Amino acid sequence: MANKKATVFILNVSNSMSKDFSTALTVMTEFIEDKVLSGRKTDMVSVLLAGTPETYNVLNDTTPDQYERITSMCPISQPNLDLLRKIQNISTSSKETPAADVLDAVIVATQMIRDHCRHLKYEKRIILITDNHNKIDWLDLDDVASILRDINAQLTVIGTDFDLVLEADCSDDITENHRNWERLIEGSGTGGETMTLEEAYVITQEDVAKEVRPTPAFRGYLYLGDPHENDHVIGMNVHMYIRTKAIPLPTGHKYSAHSNGPTHKIEPNTMYKVNTNANTNADISSFSLDDVDEKIIEDKSRLEQAFRFGKTAILISRDEVISNKFTSKRGLTIIGFIDKKDFKRHYLYSNAYTLTAGAYHSAETAKGLAAFAKALYDEQSCAIVRYVQKDDGHPRIGILEPEDIQGEHDVEYLLQYFDVGLPFAEDIRDYKFKSTIDDKVSDLKSIQLMDDLVDTMDLSRTMEGNDYLTPEYSFNPILWRFNKAIKARALNPDAPIPEIKDSAKCQFEIHPSFKETAGEYSERLASHLNIRKVIDKGKKKRKYNLMDDAAEPKNTIDINDIIGNAKSPQNGPLYTPAAQSSSKSMLSSTTVEEVGLITPIEDFYALLNKPSEEDQVDFAMRSMCKAIKEFLGRTFGSHSHAIVIECLKALRDTAVKQEATLIYNKHLRELKLWCNLSNKSTTRYEFWEKLKKEKLGLVTNEECDDVDNVKITKEVADKFWSTDDEDEQGLVEKVDKAQISNPDGDAGGFDMDNLDDLME
Repeated sequence: MANKKATVFILNVSNSMSKDFSTALTVMTEFIEDKVLSGRKTDMVSVLLAGTPETYNVLNDTTPDQYERITSMCPISQPNLDLLRKIQNISTSSKETPAADVLDAVIVATQMIRDHCRHLKYEKRIILITDNHNKIDWLDLDDVASILRDINAQLTVIGTDFDLVLEADCSDDITENHRNWERLIEGSGTGGETMTLEEAYVITQEDVAKEVRPTPAFRGYLYLGDPHENDHVIGMNVHMYIRTKAIPLPTGHKYSAHSNGPTHKIEPNTMYKVNTNANTNADISSFSLDDVDEKIIEDKSRLEQAFRFGKTAILISRDEVISNKFTSKRGLTIIGFIDKKDFKRHYLYSNAYTLTAGAYHSAETAKGLAAFAKALYDEQSCAIVRYVQKDDGHPRIGILEPEDIQGEHDVEYLLQYFDVGLPFAEDIRDYKFKSTIDDKVSDLKSIQLMDDLVDTMDLSRTMEGNDYLTPEYSFNPILWRFNKAIKARALNPDAPIPEIKDSAKCQFEIHPSFKETAGEYSERLASHLNIRKVIDKGKKKRKYNLMDDAAEPKNTIDINDIIGNAKSPQNGPLYTPAAQSSSKSMLSSTTVEEVGLITPIEDFYALLNKPSEEDQVDFAMRSMCKAIKEFLGRTFGSHSHAIVIECLKALRDTAVKQEATLIYNKHLRELKLWCNLSNKSTTRYEFWEKLKKEKLGLVTNEECDDVDNVKITKEVADKFWSTDDEDEQGLVEKVDKAQISNPDGDAGGFDMDNLDDLME
């Protein structure tokens, strides 16, 4: 079978690899994970470890005292999850373990490929990840190159220190080993390469389209004329290959966590019941299973099909359906032609196929297809085709369109088939809309401004190159996220669902270049057409109890309080953000008792504006700190980070303005200890990085004149961001961890370890 692959990964686990071993292990894991996810049985791998204390390989069994400290983790076979889990447990050897000769590992890999592939057609590859600090015996370099050439295997060498070769002070061992690796690859003549570890890591992070084997979706004849109607027909044997197809997301399977057996497989069980007293042509709506006799049908072959006729079930037997089934013959039949200008743009969303010459009289068929495509291209026409995939299958209507391709010598023409499924009269919903008459539609200046705006936002003009949002370079971010989540959960059941990566977010946003180039034209167009932004005031619903004169609302406010607030010296509430400037927020400020989790920022400012004889600043700030702890303690992963950042911004701004920095700085130190900076692979550390990015650090004595904040200088604030020293030069008091997880004596506290209890 063609397209078979055999790849042997060689990983140097000597102690000299300790510095870059984590990245090297990630690169190899990413390569193998993609092969496991594709699930191809013909894509096989094996893993060799060089520098292990023990020795286990195919050559050491036949030639003892040679090829030592080289261990084979598995034979060449289809990779699975067990192999990935074993790879995660790999670590470097101790300093006492001598380093292995990685060239011996390459020889072992060639023997494994020779034994497995024999003389079958395989795509063979050896990927070596190593450093160049250790000595290598290069006496057999020419012999190894000859072996690689004989078995036709590519050698790719990924060096953790290859980037040092270009430096002037590079050591002689690294330079010599790098030069000999290139000599080995060049001598083999199989097209291998050398690359740095950073380059290999970048390759593993790039999006790559799934490799699909070119299998014809249709093998048959393309007829010009109906072969079943007359003998004057032109038939060409063609193969049709699918070119575009919507890729679905990975499908989930039924899974039960309550199974007592060795498996969690779930099988559906369908039960059919029949009303033994019902008439066949009776009214369907009159059927009732409460007061009639029931009979369970176990033999599904006794079931027949019934069709609705109003409220009556009409029975048509299976034999009658088969006897009246539409009969058809497989093939492609051209039934007419249309102008290319009538080809609808939305037809391109359908599956596209490419027609090529088939196996029967392929040379003559190729000439016929090229001549037919050239004629369609010259006439700017498309062919309407009746397509039947198999005998007695449902016919579908599609379109053949010529495509010009610039070849090496001249322009080549191919035929593309679009399985558009042209609609019938019953499929078309012919809506009638009333046209809107506007004098500005005929305004020449408006038309010119709109033309300029459209021209400015043309992708081919505004972007550098034509690869922005084109299908060849735009990958499905949702599919990438699904696959990434499956890979992560396979090795760690508690791993968080990854966010969509930054390189794919451009598909959901307007490109920045559009805002720069089209900003002037859009402002001129909006000014000319007097376009204004409509502010959504929300829907107001009148409750039934408010309609009754006798009923009184639960929360009443004296009109004098509102007038008093309006005539206050501050001319309004003390804190009035954009979202709270309406009278609605002023009315609600008297009813808010604490900061909630639905609208925390609005509740915070409402507490600050709440009329009271006591100081509301400390109470509001403590209530906001409590809400932040609730957000971080009751949500998964990083889903609450955005709202917590906004809450901290409001808290810090209030602390500076009202000279209440003590509460804010104390709360920030609690957050630092909660982030657990010793573990950089958690979402808590991601939250710490977001705090640094937003510059939500300690409030210094230069920002605020608070007398309780004189010790927090700029040096102390800068030291706060250090991940090594939590004492901050001894100038701030270290907070007790017990108080942080439960500052108010509350049983809930600030500890995410009790998250499972919250979900019960």
